[in-house]
Amino acid sequence: MRRKMLRSISLTLTSILSLMVFQQAALAGPPLICHPFDIGNARSLPWSGPVWSRIDKNYNTDRLVEDTLGLLTPNTPVLVRMETLRRATVYGLMPTADRTVTSPVKDGTIARDLLSSLQDRIPNPGIKSDKRTTAMALFDYGYLVESYKQAGDGSQGPKLAGSVDGCGLIVQAIALGGGDPAMEFAAALAKWDRTGSHIAHLQKAAAGAPEGSLLARNLLSHFSNMGKTIGELRATSRRTRSRWSVVGGQWSVVSGQRVQPASGRQRVAQGKSAQPWVRRSTELGTGPKVESPPMRATACGLC
Repeated sequence: MRRKMLRSISLTLTSILSLMVFQQAALAGPPLICHPFDIGNARSLPWSGPVWSRIDKNYNTDRLVEDTLGLLTPNTPVLVRMETLRRATVYGLMPTADRTVTSPVKDGTIARDLLSSLQDRIPNPGIKSDKRTTAMALFDYGYLVESYKQAGDGSQGPKLAGSVDGCGLIVQAIALGGGDPAMEFAAALAKWDRTGSHIAHLQKAAAGAPEGSLLARNLLSHFSNMGKTIGELRATSRRTRSRWSVVGGQWSVVSGQRVQPASGRQRVAQGKSAQPWVRRSTELGTGPKVESPPMRATACGLC
């Protein structure tokens, strides 16, 4: 009996680790920075090509805050907001962190001003405001906070973002916006840190993305190793989520067994020793850290 149980746990762990390695291959590098979004013909900040760092060298970055705010209207689609904020982060922060990004920006002044401006857009709780406007304001600020965190220690992003819970703000926006699948996609990328905490958001995003839609195309490009069609991606995300369970605010790998927290660690209910591959994440939010290989290096200077 014990041998069968250990074999079951081993098979489950193997499948989880394999999937995480696949996801790393698809999302090598910070997903909010190094992976541009397909926005079709929608307007965004000036850009010079498909590469994540291909800024327009003729763009006047003194206009970055004004232009970004002008593009982020209440009616701007979520995917366009994501790409606009990604570009704004590259313009405002990355010249100080990556030598491939050439821009006159020499410090974090513009990036700080943009973050402050988006925070100021969030309506005061005591003031009645339109739900969509509030949801979009929360989303924009939270998304930029997480983008700054993913910009890495070589930039001033993490320092500017501080201890603000950007993921929490995105989740609030999702609740106000009625479960927008594009926001779920954003939450999955913001929480993507080789733990299971992003999987629930990915599953909801895939469930709400019609085959062939712009959202579906972006999901398949960012999670290419989880399926070639949106149907395959939905099935893969369902299988993956079924192997994870939330226990005491943490994610745990399970294999047909009841799991409960004990002494701050995850232990099998039968009293067996804690699963060695699960430990509390100290990087982005809470959740178990899957002991998987480091990210594959790419041309991105953040990797």
